[in-house]
Amino acid sequence: MIAILVSSGLFVITPVKDREDKLRYLLNFAGITSHAYYAGLFLADFILFTIPCALVVALAYACKIEAFINNSGEIFLSLTMFGLGFL
Repeated sequence: MIAILVSSGLFVITPVKDREDKLRYLLNFAGITSHAYYAGLFLADFILFTIPCALVVALAYACKIEAFINNSGEIFLSLTMFGLGFL
């Protein structure tokens, strides 16, 4: 849960900075559609989000927490799906 709270601030910074620096206009001028821009941004944010989720599960294995070890797939999936709301 802490990984979700720590990483959720990362997702807002990039689109705001791109708009302030007029990067989206430059990409549009270069022929990149807004769908491609947002799809790439989503994919990058999703990868950045799954890293803390995987670390939570890995640390649970390292600490030998029974609830995490027995249900690691479900917990990782729950953390990842819950995080889609932040993206």
